Amino acid sequence: MERIIRELNKTGYRISCKEHVRKEFVFYDTQEGNLFKKGKRLLYFPDPDDLLLIQGDEELKHENYEKNLLQNEQLCRVTMPGGQQLTRIYPSGISTARREAGGQMPGEHRPVVKLPAKLLSGIDGDGKVNVYLPYVRCTIEVERLLIESPTRSMLTVDVEEWSFFHPRNGMSSSNHRYLTISSKIAQQDVSFLSTILKSLSKIESVDFDPLESGLSFLQTPLPGAPIPDSLRIGRDDGIFQVGCKILSQQAYKMWANTEGTLFDLHPEFLHDLRVATRRARFALKVFKPFFNPEYVTRLRAELSWIGKLLGNVRDIDVIVEHMREQYSWTEISPGAKNAVEEYLLSKRRLNYPPLAEACDSSRYEGIHEELKSAIPENKVDFNTPALRCAPTLIVKQLKNVEKLYKKARSGYEPSDLHTLRIAFKGLRYTCEFFSDLYENEMRAHIKSIVAFQDCLGLYQDSRIALNVLGDVIKLKKDWDQETCLSLGAMVQIQRDVMRSQLSYFHTLAGTFPHIARSIKHLTGRECR
Repeated sequence: MERIIRELNKTGYRISCKEHVRKEFVFYDTQEGNLFKKGKRLLYFPDPDDLLLIQGDEELKHENYEKNLLQNEQLCRVTMPGGQQLTRIYPSGISTARREAGGQMPGEHRPVVKLPAKLLSGIDGDGKVNVYLPYVRCTIEVERLLIESPTRSMLTVDVEEWSFFHPRNGMSSSNHRYLTISSKIAQQDVSFLSTILKSLSKIESVDFDPLESGLSFLQTPLPGAPIPDSLRIGRDDGIFQVGCKILSQQAYKMWANTEGTLFDLHPEFLHDLRVATRRARFALKVFKPFFNPEYVTRLRAELSWIGKLLGNVRDIDVIVEHMREQYSWTEISPGAKNAVEEYLLSKRRLNYPPLAEACDSSRYEGIHEELKSAIPENKVDFNTPALRCAPTLIVKQLKNVEKLYKKARSGYEPSDLHTLRIAFKGLRYTCEFFSDLYENEMRAHIKSIVAFQDCLGLYQDSRIALNVLGDVIKLKKDWDQETCLSLGAMVQIQRDVMRSQLSYFHTLAGTFPHIARSIKHLTGRECR
């Protein structure tokens, strides 16, 4: 810094003021990354107790504090030696940080970092009250120079030393130095001073987003864990390459949601982790002709192991959400609510520790690594275009749904509808695997498939809830009258939901032949 000051004095710049500033703030977002997806950033400054919501360079909301970073007067940012760049997509291992105690009910998770009450106000504007989680804590030591240029304009030069801290697992990354030149009016002076500083020191221009950079340095996924572009499917990709990318996508999603599951931060982390294991297991089935048979068999068995443990907890969370949504549908007594919640909580407390232990094991980490290291089948043709193979793989799943669909239309048992739901899920996964090859047209068909899956899913959830209520009722022979009536009302609600979903299924069923023809036409057209 002193050398820069001396050199600037020689070129006609005058240093009018030098000061030291320290800033500390935490980036918050939802589990799904609602703010990040919209280009917004939510910063919490613990001292003073202030919030800042920004979108790009546009300030949307702020409290009273002196803000001189991340604002639209910032015109040039260059980096000084000392920063690091992360090139790997994921770290070599999975975080083993875990909570000492787990097994809470969804929505009652013990906060790891104190959440300011302001953060629970639906600040992202989607009409919902969302839970905001801390993603990265930043501290900045700033050496600030206020400089008068030869043309008498005033500029600010900040030499910033950034440190990033993970809010839970103790990881940190320090000594990232950046230099920022800013001025409210003198754009030309900013560019000229930038050129001078580049000649005086070994610095280079760099795009710097504190949230993205901090998470990258800490080897932590972005909010919502978007799939890296390098893992996206290309129309020129070979079928084996596509299979490898699909497995790597699921490995990435597993890694991104493991920590949230271990810390039990939010039910959706566990949900997304379970979905990733299901997709990975199904992808191994779909791409089985192109992978080594032993590799497929071994990895599917391992995914089944962790999938069962995830399902034991996630199925409880689903029923909890299902029941809580229905409490307001009729007058349910506190005694009935407590009986249901305590029963489900006891189940969750029983099933969560084995899951946490499994997710913190080398066996689980081995699954993650194997998914990124697919072994090809001996005779696989690596040059076979995925666009040529995709129609056969998609239509195979479609025919499976068509067969079960005809059976369900002619007469069915509840187990038949569950099997049909699984078949729809398989068709959806297969279409999603290849959706980048077909773009918007395939995504429209996927949306139609999801409607069937959601309808049959709600039917199945009510069926399971009916069994749960039966177990709760059997816990005691002397329930008081109010509790008995409330439990009976909840039983009736499940039956009503099942009837309504069956009716809706028959309405949807009339659209399926058209959906099937459209998918066949789309895949056949692209194949030609």
